[in-house]
Amino acid sequence: FSNYTAISHQNIDQSAGNLVLVQSDLNVFPFNFPVAFWHFFGLNACPNAVAGGFSPDMASCVTERQSIINNIAAELTTEQARIDAGGDSAKRLSPGPVPGLPQFNKLESWSILNRAEFGAIELGNVDISFKDVFSHSWSVDNTSNHADGLGGVLQESATAPINFNGASNNNVRNGVLDPQFADYNKTLNNDLNVLFDVADGLVDGVLGYYYRRRETPSGNGIAIIYKVYGGTLEPDLGYSRFGRFHAGSKSTEHAWYTQATLDLSRLDVPGLSFTAGYRKTRNESTSGSLPVDRDPVDGSYIPRPGGAVRTTQAKSDGYNYLFTLTEQFTDEFMMYLSHSRAYVPGGRNTGVVPADAVPANYSETFGPQIVKSWELGAKIDFVLGDDVPVRLNGALYHYAFDDIQRGIRGATEGGIIVAYTANAAGAELQGFELSGGILPTDNLEISFAYNYNDAKYTEWFAADPLFLANVGNPACSPNAPAGFCLLDLSNQSFERMPEHQGHVKAAYTLPISPDLGNLVLSATLYAQSMVWFSSNPERELDVVPNSKESISQDGYSRLNLRADWDNIFGSSFDAAIFVSNATDKLYKIVGISQLFTAGVSTAHYAAPRMIGLEISRQF
Repeated sequence: FSNYTAISHQNIDQSAGNLVLVQSDLNVFPFNFPVAFWHFFGLNACPNAVAGGFSPDMASCVTERQSIINNIAAELTTEQARIDAGGDSAKRLSPGPVPGLPQFNKLESWSILNRAEFGAIELGNVDISFKDVFSHSWSVDNTSNHADGLGGVLQESATAPINFNGASNNNVRNGVLDPQFADYNKTLNNDLNVLFDVADGLVDGVLGYYYRRRETPSGNGIAIIYKVYGGTLEPDLGYSRFGRFHAGSKSTEHAWYTQATLDLSRLDVPGLSFTAGYRKTRNESTSGSLPVDRDPVDGSYIPRPGGAVRTTQAKSDGYNYLFTLTEQFTDEFMMYLSHSRAYVPGGRNTGVVPADAVPANYSETFGPQIVKSWELGAKIDFVLGDDVPVRLNGALYHYAFDDIQRGIRGATEGGIIVAYTANAAGAELQGFELSGGILPTDNLEISFAYNYNDAKYTEWFAADPLFLANVGNPACSPNAPAGFCLLDLSNQSFERMPEHQGHVKAAYTLPISPDLGNLVLSATLYAQSMVWFSSNPERELDVVPNSKESISQDGYSRLNLRADWDNIFGSSFDAAIFVSNATDKLYKIVGISQLFTAGVSTAHYAAPRMIGLEISRQF
């Protein structure tokens, strides 16, 4: 019997990520549409402001809000000019946050993990052992930042990412954003294994049962609170919200599984083995929400008195399987062929405010996603010339996706922001990967990897993810049901999927005395081709043809250098000096385009060149 227990705590309290302006377009609402005409098109900010006592009359309201819009446009023009004229160095900086806007990214979590093993019990020619892995965790996080590259002048928000569909204490009090932690989300996992070995390795495998429960408490606020266009769309020039008050949620997963390998070499088939596995999973989730009101005293969001809890439930089940045939031809060469099926659970669309303009494929729940894969691979060791060892690993693969769960977000015709998930697409991904290592000398090791991906959608027939194409639009498919506009989006490229990706690493061990320790110098060169940041880039380019820079990153390479000195002078201390992004390459790691809605696109850029020192001690 053996037992291992670990308790961990993590606390993050740091500045929010820095979003930098990439592109801007003032030829969109509200910059190209005078405030005086808003109410003719159903935007009743000024009539509601007058009725609510926030403005003395329509003329004053219009003048005040038009001044705010003009000031935002001027700041956007000035910042765009700075970015365009400043080169790479300008993209390392962005304006500071507007006064009163908290800027942070916080996370706190606790977890306990216990792994117990017992065995083996001999039952004739069968050896049985047991393993149980149990964990319980508590976590909560929140972030507050600007999303416009202007410090929040155009758009600011507070969001609780883990709690997006759960508890949150974000609120507004007396016109000031007040983001706070909610209570902990709690997650319990238990994985019980019975491991067996028949006839001393003829068959070995596992029979297991997995259970997970996640609970999110009720919150005292809203998950996402934001202000756009200086609050000019709100009667009090204040904040807007996304979602309802969370009234608690619970999700569970039950699964049993088995996997076993038959060593056919024991049956006079040299080097051949066969593995098969199966898993059956059942998922259930329930979430409650309450309608929202404003407190008449401090203007904070509160649950509507007497409001009924709206409960959303979702259930799904599915199975996974795996078959692998492996042939170990020699000690240096093996091949394998595998086929598998994976089930991705369905879920709930909580927090969405129902509206007539919600697209046709919206539902409060979404179904499971299925992925089938085929892979053929090989591993080989050989020697070049007389004494240069080489190891190569290669694989060809093909993935087929059905009922892909796509996230869709946009604004309805009534001005309500909705975000939901729908089973909207099918796709195929195929390619190959090659990796390996070479030892030209005893002191020099060269390793490398290359990956080629060919990804495409086989179908994607859904409502416009940008919420722009309505019935009668030429882009609408003639096969859409009467009264609905659906688009054929199967020409969209995959998000974050470079066609080419790879790295080369060289590590040289200096020939110094062992009494001084072990000193290794290494360099790693990584490169990849262009990637899209949008899940529907061709559709965005249809709407904003010049937006490619906002929603993509061209191919780039990155060089990292490192020197590791282990067992310094024979001691238990290790040290390392590293230089990351040694050539100070500027490239985007996240791109957020809102050119067609807010007139801006922003990006997170990778960290610049960084030099660091690491020191550790072995106990």
